[in-house]
Amino acid sequence: MHDPTDGLQLADFLSPTPDDGETHPVVVWIEGGFGGPAVPWDDQTPGDDQGCTVFTDAGIPVSAPGFRSEIGNPGQATLFYDETTDLLNAIDWLKQQPWVDPDRVYLGGHSTGGTNVLLAAVAGAPVRASIVLGGRANMQVMVQNGGYGTEPYDLSDEQHIYLRSAIHWVEGLTAPVRYFEGDDNYSLAAMAMTPFAQKHGADMQLYPVPFGNDHSIQRPVKQLLAAAILADTSQTVRLDFTEPQLAHAITQAHTQPTRAIRVAPIPTPPQTRSLHSHGPPNRNGRK
Repeated sequence: MHDPTDGLQLADFLSPTPDDGETHPVVVWIEGGFGGPAVPWDDQTPGDDQGCTVFTDAGIPVSAPGFRSEIGNPGQATLFYDETTDLLNAIDWLKQQPWVDPDRVYLGGHSTGGTNVLLAAVAGAPVRASIVLGGRANMQVMVQNGGYGTEPYDLSDEQHIYLRSAIHWVEGLTAPVRYFEGDDNYSLAAMAMTPFAQKHGADMQLYPVPFGNDHSIQRPVKQLLAAAILADTSQTVRLDFTEPQLAHAITQAHTQPTRAIRVAPIPTPPQTRSLHSHGPPNRNGRK
């Protein structure tokens, strides 16, 4: 299938899919950095576990989508704009797979991946919950620091920055958001976004992780999330944590050894999915 506007087909990486005839909760995970999924199945250190094997070890399948221009995909990157469309389409495609429980798809990401998750969340991503580890709620901070150096737009154009800052679009939130961070450089904007979202009736919670930073929180938070996702079977979303839980998790995670062998199977070949006609709602004023 081809979208008449974009005409693109984009690839995802999937962990091995269940063949037991049952439907399962699934995590859609967006790595930090640029260029697409790089280390979803690789061995990781406890202090910077950017992979997805915490989820697959727990029996939760993972989808790691590639955006336009990534991992050999066609199209041109727009950096936090059209990539929202790509992510919404990846979710739609995934929910149609026979082994997926469409009511238990969880969207998550770290750093720039977390930024993409926030933008998809405010665009009404049809997921059970969105999970953010250190994404940018307000891109103005990055502009003040000179940007990423890869922006395909003029950093002096305030409209571009406004459209790419999730804090301005909280009225679009339709599912719970859980934001985790140990670094004030990221969390200050999220601290402003959280009460703003709650004022608009959204279920957004921010969890500062004691003793953590942007990298060290990844394995402990993912371990807590994996257990919570498996237990999240009631009608109401149950993804809530306490400060003692987080502090204990980060202490325990950092006593674990680096993975010496690959613990997750090699992923299936990239799956081709179609780019459908989703668009990021309420963010259509891009010049």
